[in-house]
Amino acid sequence: AVRLVTAAIAGTLFFAPSLYCPLMFKLLITALIGLGLHEFDQMTLAVLQDVFKDYPHHTIAHVFFVLSGLSIPISCFSGSYTIFYAFTLGALCSCFVFHLGVAFKAYRQRIPQGSLFHMSLNLLGIMWISLSISHGFFIVDRGQGLVAILLAACWSADGAAYFVGSTLGKHKIFPALSPNKSWEGTLGGIFFGTLVPAAIMIPLRRVMTALPGLSLTHYLTISFFVAVLSQFGDLVESFIKRASGVKDSGWIFPGHGGVLDRIDGLFFSGPFVCLYMRFLL
Repeated sequence: AVRLVTAAIAGTLFFAPSLYCPLMFKLLITALIGLGLHEFDQMTLAVLQDVFKDYPHHTIAHVFFVLSGLSIPISCFSGSYTIFYAFTLGALCSCFVFHLGVAFKAYRQRIPQGSLFHMSLNLLGIMWISLSISHGFFIVDRGQGLVAILLAACWSADGAAYFVGSTLGKHKIFPALSPNKSWEGTLGGIFFGTLVPAAIMIPLRRVMTALPGLSLTHYLTISFFVAVLSQFGDLVESFIKRASGVKDSGWIFPGHGGVLDRIDGLFFSGPFVCLYMRFLL
């Protein structure tokens, strides 16, 4: 019940602004990216301190990582792909230089393996979270309610995979990685994630003009790939959580966990919709 209530509230908070208030949607994306970066660094820091027993918690490094990652969505307010890519490169380079400096400073006392591992994880976090989710800015700028299809397909697939897997799931995909994920749940998620957006949005277009005015072929194509990629994104996040030794990335969404637990389906599906929009619409 808690999971359903949380999903309904979160869905409303994001779905409505994506159609009627793009600026609010962009601010929400920026806030989620910042929280996601914080969760990611907290998770991976636990791994670093487990492997390197004396590895300290660098507050400055944490703040620098989050601010570097946030520079990417902030650059997207310009609406320019060139500025977006430039800031992405700048964020990656700045993290690299920062941790390289930390590593050289630590080298005077001991081998700086912890700093180098931290640098690698920070670069991963910026690409995995900031770079991927920031594509949502360009999708909502394009209009046509494309974000609505993305969110509907992603969350329909997530919800269907959970309920189908809970009731019918018998054949596990990767028990060591995610013991609750089954082939039945995954296929159910892809099936409903593909059909639900078109089944709901096409009839409602007559009264909600902000909904996408695309053909049924576009609806089904986008929804299918979003549903598939959202399942893959969920598995990748499960891998990172399992490697970090945590069950949830955070606690901000009751019944779901943290920010990364709620938006994991968008990490690969968001960039796909952006590319589909640019080259096929």
